[in-house]
Amino acid sequence: MKKTKRIGIVFNPTKNMKSLNKASEAFKNKGFELDIVKSESFDDVIVQTQKLTQNSSIDMLIIAGGDGTVLAGINGVVSFGIPIGILPLGCSNDFANSLGIQDIDNAISAIIKGKTKKVDLGEACFIGSKGIDKKMYFCSTAGIGFISSVLKMERKPLIALSKKLIKDAVWPLLAFYQALFLRHRKVIISANDIEIFSGKIALLEVCKVKKVGGILSAPDAELDNGYLDFCIFKETTLFRLLYSIFVRALSSSYRELEDVTYFSSGPTSSQDNAPIENLHIKTEERMPLHLNGEYLGECSEVGFSVCNGYQLNMVYHA
Repeated sequence: MKKTKRIGIVFNPTKNMKSLNKASEAFKNKGFELDIVKSESFDDVIVQTQKLTQNSSIDMLIIAGGDGTVLAGINGVVSFGIPIGILPLGCSNDFANSLGIQDIDNAISAIIKGKTKKVDLGEACFIGSKGIDKKMYFCSTAGIGFISSVLKMERKPLIALSKKLIKDAVWPLLAFYQALFLRHRKVIISANDIEIFSGKIALLEVCKVKKVGGILSAPDAELDNGYLDFCIFKETTLFRLLYSIFVRALSSSYRELEDVTYFSSGPTSSQDNAPIENLHIKTEERMPLHLNGEYLGECSEVGFSVCNGYQLNMVYHA
């Protein structure tokens, strides 16, 4: 295997620069050449990643930031064959954790060793807030409803500061607060163009990772099985929603609750035993949407599927 010589790093300057500097020094000490690019915004991460990967002048791309920065990075990658490493500088780092990368030292070690594995890309097609059709890839989670509303709150300056101070502990507090204003929205959900549900829901989550924010959310999810896992919380009371979230933190038994529907897009998930190629959700009123834990606004329609023909070539920690 060709040893990586030149590494391109795109980073989020609002994250932990001390960890980025530590990693950069470690890579230089191993003889790697670095091309470090600072991003100015979510959209700029996409642009800078495109520039780094379009001319194949680097042997590996490193995305330094949280799950939102990773989301922007994978949507900017021109060639999916290039090895991609992650420096986990966010709060939850769900995708990095699923690759065995728990901290900056794990990340440095994994990138230096350069072992990679193919992982799936999720695809979301939706109508954005300006009525424009959009398509974006995701690699950890996606969803509409309650969780997206919680993520919308984190954009507030005080909440952003709290995340830096108490990290994942902020999520139960935000969830409890948002639950006080719980809204159910009527949706029509179709699988392979066949309607499978019509009614009100609190949230729908799509997972490629088992844990979200440290909470066991999709125990059957796998990064590379070619399927998506779905969890739907139907119309419920405030108490039952909070109880369900609490149960989620302890075990996978929340799937047994009558308010919850959990299923995979795999071949055993529908009545005709065929895999679900596309799950489409249409709402009577706009619902908040997130991909990889990044709030993207509100939408009235969204479809989720596994991207056929493309996989990410991710560095992992064995």
